[in-house]
Amino acid sequence: MKRLAIILLLGLLPFSLLASTVDFAFSFGQMLNKWPPKGISFSYGASVGITDRIELDFYMVSDLTPHPFDSNTAHLELNYALLGKRNTGSAIAGTGINTLLGAGCFYNINTKAIGPYLVITPITIGSPIIGRRERLLKTVIGWNAKENNVFVGFSLLDVDFYLKGTWRDYPY
Repeated sequence: MKRLAIILLLGLLPFSLLASTVDFAFSFGQMLNKWPPKGISFSYGASVGITDRIELDFYMVSDLTPHPFDSNTAHLELNYALLGKRNTGSAIAGTGINTLLGAGCFYNINTKAIGPYLVITPITIGSPIIGRRERLLKTVIGWNAKENNVFVGFSLLDVDFYLKGTWRDYPY
């Protein structure tokens, strides 16, 4: 499972070389896909800015407690920045406070559950040019096709650490 996650993350890296507005970040946070919660889970992955307003996210959600990595879910998500450009492709920062609206799909590696979902992240603070961004109160509503039910996911905080598209990439 860890090898699959590393291969998929490295597979997204070439996207960061496509255009000047493209940025690349590693993301870490918390995600809850079960209610009531049966433990603590965390998310980790990568975010690739494809255009000035669109980003592609790949991330994994894994359980920490009571059994580490007992449940692992892969997510692929496309988000659109509603309040303005997230990246200008220059040394000028994009919108520092934004809202993301997106759609995605998930696959649970352990249970083989799969399905689509919609996602809204009402508050993002930061931008690629700054080198860091926090995503607050991310809410996911989706369909688990295997179990034939609706689920709600929630993440209090995700932090993106940008490796490309930051202030370090521009001469001053």
